[in-house]
Amino acid sequence: MQEQKLKKIIFEIGEDYLKQAGELQKSHTEQTKPIKKLLNIIKKFKNKKLSKTDIQEILNITCWKSLAFCCDKECFRRNICLKLLKISKEDFYKLKKEFNEKIRGMVK
Repeated sequence: MQEQKLKKIIFEIGEDYLKQAGELQKSHTEQTKPIKKLLNIIKKFKNKKLSKTDIQEILNITCWKSLAFCCDKECFRRNICLKLLKISKEDFYKLKKEFNEKIRGMVK
């Protein structure tokens, strides 16, 4: 009788462990999806002549799907875009500064 109870307890512990392991694996898979997507984009466009469609696909990895709305914080998504589009950070910040000055000049 006790042997059956022991087997039942071991079985339940094993089932619980497998359930937890499955939940962890699912969580891990969900967490790594965005990273895998970025890696695939990098592989796809790393040494390719880019079309307008390619450029938009690259820009889609940014928060706002455009470099024009990127903030000044350090951002790996923006940096990936800049690298794939072959735009230096210096040129990017220079363009942002010029755009900002142009907008200020338009204010009356």
